Amino acid sequence: MPIITKPPLFLSRVKAYQGGIEQDIPSGVYTKVELNTKSYDSQDEFDIAVNFRWTAKTAGFYLFTSLVTWCPMAVGSRICLLLCLNGNNIATDLRRTSGDTHLTNSVTDIRYVDPGDYYEIFVFQDSGADISLYIPDQMTRLAIHKLSEP
Repeated sequence: MPIITKPPLFLSRVKAYQGGIEQDIPSGVYTKVELNTKSYDSQDEFDIAVNFRWTAKTAGFYLFTSLVTWCPMAVGSRICLLLCLNGNNIATDLRRTSGDTHLTNSVTDIRYVDPGDYYEIFVFQDSGADISLYIPDQMTRLAIHKLSEP
């Protein structure tokens, strides 16, 4: 009969979101999302003060889920969310706006992570004007949960 062991009580997990004031995103420029508030961060891995990114302390397989919600903008504009590893894009959600309403981009991925790897999210829009990210109810966020050891 196999021996079943429990996983460590506090695997790495974090949820950071944009709180306070809405971040203005200039048209035609890739911009880092300033995730400046945390719901939880079990290993103190997310920097909400300077770099607005998560840096891994331990290796393993992690689930990443990110969401950005845009304030209304012109129909037909492109909106894009990028999940980046060490400054390089690894997952993208690109859409065209379809109406005068709040729209979202989302990316979910499972990745193997090495200690010191860092992840952050960037956005892009081409409406021709600055557009804000919508912040109520943690509608712009990044959540990361460690699933297993290497």
